[in-house]
Amino acid sequence: MNIGLFYDFLNVILVNLALSSDNAIVLAMAVKSLPKRSRKKGLVIGAACSFIINIILIFYVSELLQLKYVRCVGGLIITMIAIRRCIEISDGGQEGRQSSSVWNAVKVILVANLTMSFDNVLGVAAVSKGNLSLLILGLAISIPVVFLASNILAALLDRYPFIIYISAAVLGKIGAELMMTDPFIEAVIKPNTEWIRVTEIVYAAAVVTAGVLMRKRKLYILSKEGAL
Repeated sequence: MNIGLFYDFLNVILVNLALSSDNAIVLAMAVKSLPKRSRKKGLVIGAACSFIINIILIFYVSELLQLKYVRCVGGLIITMIAIRRCIEISDGGQEGRQSSSVWNAVKVILVANLTMSFDNVLGVAAVSKGNLSLLILGLAISIPVVFLASNILAALLDRYPFIIYISAAVLGKIGAELMMTDPFIEAVIKPNTEWIRVTEIVYAAAVVTAGVLMRKRKLYILSKEGAL
């Protein structure tokens, strides 16, 4: 491998890792409600699915980017993940229930990654300079790192439940960005960069607020039922 090719290869890995932080958060939040014994299985399948989706998007990204509503749907799904995790968190650091199956978590990961991976593929494709082998190899090497980051984050969410609110805010920001950059939204309201950034902040705060209020309502209902 010559110096130029090695430099391009290193750029592919670094860019993909930098752009995959959102995917790691979604992976961790999606498997948060799984029992610990099933969490690793969910992360492995989810990471593998992310790799496959990225490979598929390499060939179809330009066409998919033109589809209306795809990013809106992804943004709404990510929003639901964030709010649901805020509701399920308990004061003891464990979920109120752990009934989600591995395949339910994988389905969430699949849809979320389908809508979040456009920018990843575009960024990595740009630095790979059209070298398909380099692109695929770079994506393959970055997957274990994303898996490890997701695993660590999921463990931190168990140990420090308040991190869920931070993660929910990040997911809210991601959801807003996806929806605001959907071709349909761009055609209707034509948001500029400043508008998108303000919307992301407001939406992230709204997602956390909604999650906190819905959690309080759930705890109130449970306390009333317990008093009967």
